[in-house]
Amino acid sequence: MKVKKKTAEVLRAAVAALERHPSKFNMAEWFQFKEDGKRLKPKDSQDFCGTACCLAGQIVLNAGANRDLLHKFEIECSVSFKDIFPNKLKKIINDYTLYPYKNVAQIIANLDDDQGTALFFADYWPGQFRDRYANAKTGKASVKILKQRVEHFIETGE
Repeated sequence: MKVKKKTAEVLRAAVAALERHPSKFNMAEWFQFKEDGKRLKPKDSQDFCGTACCLAGQIVLNAGANRDLLHKFEIECSVSFKDIFPNKLKKIINDYTLYPYKNVAQIIANLDDDQGTALFFADYWPGQFRDRYANAKTGKASVKILKQRVEHFIETGE
């Protein structure tokens, strides 16, 4: 069963952003900063947000999450989760404590909890994608597998 058009658009836009900056893609992290709390600074992009992230994280960034406040939430814990988002999203976002980015990405992409789990946790991907992702050697190869996984999901709902 194919997914809704808006869902497909949101997913493809996130993949397209990750294709532009494959070095920032990491399915193991919602968002990742250096251990000292500083932003990551890859050399390949001036508009890079300073984080590495997964598919759900990129959906959240595409929806307009404030990158500076994201840093304050993740590293300093000095703002609430809702503060990260533009007003149009604040109305529908709760202050989730468990997997907050997954929940928000599901809202943005119009996915239910099972669909979010199937997409946002590589351990739940179908074997043909999960195993190839686990063995990918570069960000570019990883994003290529993500794109195939997302297209499979869009076409089949699985």
